[in-house]
Amino acid sequence: TDLIEKLPRLFPDAKVEPFSAAELPQSFEELTLDERESVFPLIRAAELALQPFRCDVAVKRFRPKEVPTLYSEETGGAFRREVERAREESDDLYASVMDSVLSGARASDRPVLTLNYLNPVVRKLTGVTDRALMKLSVEMLYVQALLLGHRPLSAKEMALLNHGLLGLIAARLEGGGGDPGRGGMHWPRRTGVSRWMSCWLAPPGCGTARPR
Repeated sequence: TDLIEKLPRLFPDAKVEPFSAAELPQSFEELTLDERESVFPLIRAAELALQPFRCDVAVKRFRPKEVPTLYSEETGGAFRREVERAREESDDLYASVMDSVLSGARASDRPVLTLNYLNPVVRKLTGVTDRALMKLSVEMLYVQALLLGHRPLSAKEMALLNHGLLGLIAARLEGGGGDPGRGGMHWPRRTGVSRWMSCWLAPPGCGTARPR
Protein backbone atom coordinates (compact mmCIF):
# COMPACT_ATOMS: atom_id res chain seq x y z
CA THR A 1 0.00 0.00 0.00
CA ASP A 2 2.81 2.41 0.86
CA LEU A 3 4.49 1.78 -2.50
CA ILE A 4 1.28 2.37 -4.42
CA GLU A 5 0.66 5.63 -2.58
CA LYS A 6 4.10 6.83 -3.70
CA LEU A 7 3.36 6.05 -7.37
CA PRO A 8 2.48 9.69 -8.28
CA ARG A 9 6.05 10.66 -7.39
CA LEU A 10 7.25 8.74 -10.44
CA PHE A 11 4.15 9.29 -12.59
CA PRO A 12 2.63 12.71 -11.79
CA ASP A 13 -0.46 11.94 -13.87
CA ALA A 14 -1.22 8.79 -11.89
CA LYS A 15 -4.14 9.00 -9.48
CA VAL A 16 -4.19 6.76 -6.42
CA GLU A 17 -7.30 6.27 -4.28
CA PRO A 18 -8.12 3.85 -1.47
CA PHE A 19 -10.23 0.92 -2.67
CA SER A 20 -12.12 -1.71 -0.72
CA ALA A 21 -13.34 -5.03 -2.10
CA ALA A 22 -16.71 -4.21 -0.58
CA GLU A 23 -17.01 -1.31 -3.02
CA LEU A 24 -16.70 -3.55 -6.09
CA PRO A 25 -20.39 -4.60 -6.29
CA GLN A 26 -21.35 -0.92 -6.35
CA SER A 27 -19.83 -0.71 -9.83
CA PHE A 28 -21.93 -3.60 -11.17
CA GLU A 29 -24.85 -2.96 -13.50
CA GLU A 30 -28.24 -2.66 -11.84
CA LEU A 31 -31.28 -4.64 -13.01
CA THR A 32 -34.30 -3.12 -14.69
CA LEU A 33 -37.54 -2.75 -12.77
CA ASP A 34 -39.06 -5.83 -14.43
CA GLU A 35 -35.95 -7.86 -13.70
CA ARG A 36 -36.01 -6.79 -10.07
CA GLU A 37 -39.58 -8.03 -9.76
CA SER A 38 -38.64 -11.37 -11.32
CA VAL A 39 -35.73 -11.95 -8.90
CA PHE A 40 -37.58 -10.79 -5.77
CA PRO A 41 -38.60 -14.36 -4.73
CA LEU A 42 -34.98 -15.46 -5.09
CA ILE A 43 -33.67 -12.53 -3.04
CA ARG A 44 -36.24 -13.18 -0.32
CA ALA A 45 -35.39 -16.88 -0.17
CA ALA A 46 -31.67 -16.14 -0.16
CA GLU A 47 -31.99 -13.62 2.66
CA LEU A 48 -33.85 -16.16 4.79
CA ALA A 49 -31.34 -18.92 3.98
CA LEU A 50 -28.34 -16.75 4.81
CA GLN A 51 -29.83 -15.03 7.84
CA PRO A 52 -27.90 -17.31 10.26
CA PHE A 53 -24.69 -16.05 8.63
CA ARG A 54 -25.68 -12.36 8.76
CA CYS A 55 -25.12 -12.06 5.02
CA ASP A 56 -27.05 -9.67 2.78
CA VAL A 57 -28.03 -10.55 -0.78
CA ALA A 58 -28.06 -8.57 -4.03
CA VAL A 59 -28.61 -9.45 -7.69
CA LYS A 60 -26.69 -7.51 -10.34
CA ARG A 61 -24.99 -7.96 -13.71
CA PHE A 62 -21.23 -8.44 -13.87
CA ARG A 63 -18.62 -10.27 -15.90
CA PRO A 64 -17.36 -12.83 -16.45
CA LYS A 65 -20.77 -14.44 -16.64
CA GLU A 66 -19.26 -17.82 -15.72
CA VAL A 67 -18.92 -16.52 -12.14
CA PRO A 68 -22.33 -16.97 -10.46
CA THR A 69 -21.60 -15.07 -7.23
CA LEU A 70 -19.25 -12.65 -5.51
CA TYR A 71 -18.78 -12.52 -1.73
CA SER A 72 -17.60 -9.15 -0.47
CA GLU A 73 -17.11 -7.66 2.98
CA GLU A 74 -15.61 -4.64 4.72
CA THR A 75 -12.47 -4.94 6.80
CA GLY A 76 -14.59 -4.94 9.94
CA GLY A 77 -16.65 -7.81 8.56
CA ALA A 78 -13.54 -9.87 7.91
CA PHE A 79 -12.43 -9.22 11.48
CA ARG A 80 -15.79 -10.37 12.84
CA ARG A 81 -15.57 -13.52 10.75
CA GLU A 82 -12.14 -14.39 12.14
CA VAL A 83 -13.32 -13.80 15.70
CA GLU A 84 -16.35 -16.03 15.19
CA ARG A 85 -14.14 -18.83 13.85
CA ALA A 86 -11.80 -18.45 16.83
CA ARG A 87 -14.77 -18.64 19.18
CA GLU A 88 -15.91 -21.92 17.65
CA GLU A 89 -12.51 -23.49 18.29
CA SER A 90 -11.98 -22.15 21.83
CA ASP A 91 -13.02 -23.32 25.29
CA ASP A 92 -15.74 -21.67 27.37
CA LEU A 93 -13.40 -19.19 29.05
CA TYR A 94 -11.84 -17.98 25.83
CA ALA A 95 -15.24 -18.00 24.12
CA SER A 96 -16.52 -15.46 26.65
CA VAL A 97 -13.62 -13.20 25.70
CA MET A 98 -14.53 -13.57 22.03
CA ASP A 99 -18.16 -12.72 22.85
CA SER A 100 -17.06 -9.43 24.39
CA VAL A 101 -15.01 -8.66 21.27
CA LEU A 102 -17.99 -9.44 19.04
CA SER A 103 -20.28 -7.25 21.11
CA GLY A 104 -18.01 -4.30 20.37
CA ALA A 105 -17.93 -4.94 16.62
CA ARG A 106 -20.19 -2.90 14.38
CA ALA A 107 -23.37 -4.73 13.44
CA SER A 108 -23.41 -2.85 10.13
CA ASP A 109 -20.31 -4.70 8.91
CA ARG A 110 -22.33 -7.32 7.07
CA PRO A 111 -20.97 -9.18 4.04
CA VAL A 112 -22.90 -9.21 0.77
CA LEU A 113 -23.45 -12.13 -1.56
CA THR A 114 -24.00 -10.69 -5.04
CA LEU A 115 -25.68 -13.04 -7.52
CA ASN A 116 -24.75 -12.58 -11.17
CA TYR A 117 -27.87 -12.12 -13.30
CA LEU A 118 -25.82 -12.92 -16.43
CA ASN A 119 -24.95 -16.39 -15.13
CA PRO A 120 -27.17 -19.15 -16.64
CA VAL A 121 -27.46 -21.05 -13.36
CA VAL A 122 -28.60 -17.95 -11.49
CA ARG A 123 -31.09 -17.12 -14.25
CA LYS A 124 -32.57 -20.62 -14.03
CA LEU A 125 -32.68 -20.37 -10.26
CA THR A 126 -35.00 -17.34 -10.51
CA GLY A 127 -37.64 -19.64 -12.00
CA VAL A 128 -37.44 -22.35 -9.34
CA THR A 129 -40.63 -22.75 -7.32
CA ASP A 130 -39.46 -25.55 -5.04
CA ARG A 131 -38.53 -23.73 -1.82
CA ALA A 132 -36.34 -26.55 -0.51
CA LEU A 133 -34.40 -26.69 -3.76
CA MET A 134 -33.98 -22.92 -3.85
CA LYS A 135 -32.73 -22.85 -0.25
CA LEU A 136 -30.22 -25.62 -0.92
CA SER A 137 -29.10 -23.89 -4.12
CA VAL A 138 -28.50 -20.58 -2.35
CA GLU A 139 -26.58 -22.28 0.45
CA MET A 140 -24.30 -24.03 -2.03
CA LEU A 141 -23.74 -20.82 -3.99
CA TYR A 142 -22.83 -19.12 -0.72
CA VAL A 143 -20.28 -21.79 0.20
CA GLN A 144 -18.86 -21.78 -3.33
CA ALA A 145 -18.39 -18.01 -3.17
CA LEU A 146 -16.46 -18.37 0.09
CA LEU A 147 -14.22 -21.05 -1.38
CA LEU A 148 -13.57 -19.02 -4.54
CA GLY A 149 -12.56 -16.13 -2.29
CA HIS A 150 -10.14 -18.41 -0.41
CA ARG A 151 -11.99 -17.83 2.86
CA PRO A 152 -11.84 -20.57 5.50
CA LEU A 153 -15.21 -22.07 6.35
CA SER A 154 -16.74 -21.92 9.80
CA ALA A 155 -18.29 -24.99 11.42
CA LYS A 156 -21.77 -23.97 10.25
CA GLU A 157 -20.55 -23.38 6.71
CA MET A 158 -18.81 -26.75 6.67
CA ALA A 159 -22.14 -28.26 7.69
CA LEU A 160 -23.77 -26.57 4.68
CA LEU A 161 -21.11 -27.99 2.37
CA ASN A 162 -21.50 -31.49 3.79
CA HIS A 163 -25.28 -31.27 3.49
CA GLY A 164 -25.03 -30.19 -0.13
CA LEU A 165 -22.54 -32.90 -1.08
CA LEU A 166 -24.69 -35.56 0.56
CA GLY A 167 -27.66 -34.19 -1.38
CA LEU A 168 -25.73 -34.59 -4.63
CA ILE A 169 -24.69 -38.16 -3.78
CA ALA A 170 -28.25 -39.09 -2.80
CA ALA A 171 -29.61 -37.60 -6.03
CA ARG A 172 -27.12 -39.54 -8.14
CA LEU A 173 -27.82 -42.81 -6.31
CA GLU A 174 -31.54 -42.25 -6.70
CA GLY A 175 -31.17 -41.56 -10.42
CA GLY A 176 -28.97 -44.57 -11.20
CA GLY A 177 -25.95 -44.78 -13.52
CA GLY A 178 -24.81 -42.45 -16.24
CA ASP A 179 -25.98 -42.43 -19.84
CA PRO A 180 -23.15 -42.84 -22.41
CA GLY A 181 -25.18 -40.81 -24.87
CA ARG A 182 -24.73 -37.79 -22.61
CA GLY A 183 -20.99 -38.03 -22.25
CA GLY A 184 -21.24 -40.06 -19.05
CA MET A 185 -23.25 -37.32 -17.29
CA HIS A 186 -26.63 -38.42 -16.00
CA TRP A 187 -29.37 -35.93 -15.12
CA PRO A 188 -31.92 -37.64 -12.83
CA ARG A 189 -35.50 -36.94 -13.84
CA ARG A 190 -36.85 -37.42 -10.32
CA THR A 191 -34.95 -34.59 -8.66
CA GLY A 192 -33.50 -31.23 -9.67
CA VAL A 193 -30.83 -31.02 -6.97
CA SER A 194 -28.06 -32.61 -8.99
CA ARG A 195 -28.73 -30.31 -11.94
CA TRP A 196 -27.62 -27.28 -9.95
CA MET A 197 -24.89 -28.89 -7.90
CA SER A 198 -23.21 -30.60 -10.84
CA CYS A 199 -22.63 -27.18 -12.40
CA TRP A 200 -21.16 -25.75 -9.20
CA LEU A 201 -18.77 -28.65 -8.71
CA ALA A 202 -17.69 -28.68 -12.37
CA PRO A 203 -15.22 -26.25 -14.01
CA PRO A 204 -16.39 -22.74 -15.05
CA GLY A 205 -18.57 -22.74 -18.14
CA CYS A 206 -20.70 -25.64 -17.00
CA GLY A 207 -23.55 -23.17 -16.57
CA THR A 208 -24.14 -23.34 -20.31
CA ALA A 209 -25.05 -27.02 -20.10
CA ARG A 210 -28.55 -28.00 -21.10
CA PRO A 211 -29.91 -30.56 -18.65
CA ARG A 212 -33.01 -32.41 -19.85
